[in-house]
Amino acid sequence: MAEKAQQFYKKVLDVDPKNLDVKTKMAMTYVSSANPMQGILMLREVIAADPKNELALFNLGMLSIQSGQYDKAVERLEELIKLYPNNTQGQLLLGIAYMNTGEKAKAKAQFEKVKQMEKDPAVQATVDSYLKDLK
Repeated sequence: MAEKAQQFYKKVLDVDPKNLDVKTKMAMTYVSSANPMQGILMLREVIAADPKNELALFNLGMLSIQSGQYDKAVERLEELIKLYPNNTQGQLLLGIAYMNTGEKAKAKAQFEKVKQMEKDPAVQATVDSYLKDLK
């Protein structure tokens, strides 16, 4: 499926090489396939072209968490949240990054903020689980 998506994204980029959202989405297909470094390099290219790109910042933060690079995740997600404070997923990931860097007070405050922002019961349950882990 990733290869099929890459083919379609490539067609769009051939017509509009400056479409950073498509480039970001294409990068994530590489991350989830056999060539993750190519995807990460593409995400870095997007950030170089547009340091405020919401989707690229979010994905780099998420990938930093997945790879255990929590300090990098904090850096990227703090930037995301500064620029896009209503990005609830980014807010939640920032709490996870804080938790994994040992910043329990910041993590707790971050999770409480997410609880105020997002009323979805699944998100509330997830946040409650993280808050329980912090005790």
